[in-house]
Amino acid sequence: MELNHRELAVFLSILRLGSINSAAQSLGMTQPALSRSLKRLETRLGVPLFVRHSQGMQPTRFGEVLRGYSEQLEFETERVVEEIRLLAGAATGLVRIGVVPSAAVSILPRALGRALSVSPGIQVRVMEGLGEQMMAAVMRGEVDFAVVGQPQEL
Repeated sequence: MELNHRELAVFLSILRLGSINSAAQSLGMTQPALSRSLKRLETRLGVPLFVRHSQGMQPTRFGEVLRGYSEQLEFETERVVEEIRLLAGAATGLVRIGVVPSAAVSILPRALGRALSVSPGIQVRVMEGLGEQMMAAVMRGEVDFAVVGQPQEL
């Protein structure tokens, strides 16, 4: 059985926005077209994905299971597109880096210089702080990654 990426995007939009009308507006679709897309997905899977209420849509236990896989697929799709763009030298977007002060002076300038020469379209935001602060920032999603130490000279 194959799952359609567009139908999964419809599913995620309904899940995130809570209603068919809001999801249709967000995706630039008509409400009937979005409803048909959801119905095709539910038919293909053979289970209801939402309980419909007058105030919106609630995922069923089947919808909750599909949520995790759909979000993972969405993330991986975005990741592969960005990686291809990076390889082609056309990466864009924002990267948030946390660094300790010593790395901000020694490692970061060279690394950023190389990254920007390969992908001049990316934007970089740097947050400086102690190692524990930077690791906590990664865990909270405030930075994408952190450099919290210096590599040893060999």
